Amino acid sequence: MENPIAKLYSHFIPRPSEPFDAGYSKITEAGDAEVGGLDTRIDFGIRIQNAGETIVVSDPKESVWVLLRGDVRVSAGGERASLKRGSIFDEAPSGIHVGPDTELTIETLGGEAEWAVSRTDNDKQLKVRIFTPDTLSPEYRGAGQVQDACRRNVRLIFDYDNNPESNLVIGEVVNYPGRWSSYPPHHHDQPEIYYYRFTEPQGYGHAELGDAVFKVQQND
Repeated sequence: MENPIAKLYSHFIPRPSEPFDAGYSKITEAGDAEVGGLDTRIDFGIRIQNAGETIVVSDPKESVWVLLRGDVRVSAGGERASLKRGSIFDEAPSGIHVGPDTELTIETLGGEAEWAVSRTDNDKQLKVRIFTPDTLSPEYRGAGQVQDACRRNVRLIFDYDNNPESNLVIGEVVNYPGRWSSYPPHHHDQPEIYYYRFTEPQGYGHAELGDAVFKVQQND
């Protein structure tokens, strides 16, 4: 008998083909989920930027660009910085947060660059914020729980506490092989998207949602 919860949420696990093409590849966007009225209210996708390419973008929604790999220069609203990242697992994130209709310029300085891009509606005027590894502190949560089986590295970029004007909460969690993440079970008030990457492409995990258990793989 088909699990009704799995049926309800199965469309929440799209797996794009890899490698991603140059340009923007949509993973999901606001309004996608029509079953049961479940809508993340968030646009999320992967942007591949070619070597030597400069892009200029502006969007009616607030946007956060998190650098997954590459060497780039970003500028927006009078703020500018050079950002570089070689490994999402071994290095803390860098990126930029811009408000609605704010022009953002990104130039690649070396090879191609890869971004995770999140957007959502926001009618406030937001200050441009650039975040780098030296502005973030890793937080090791779950230490000592279940014989230390819940330990993970939480890299919170911003949330409602340190960026209350934003309608997004952005961060990364590095989970270790064979260990739990987000245990014990809990919930957050805001809509959430979990996007998975593994150190090896054949890697996988299991995620629980209610009584449903999903096998999660690269790019789920």
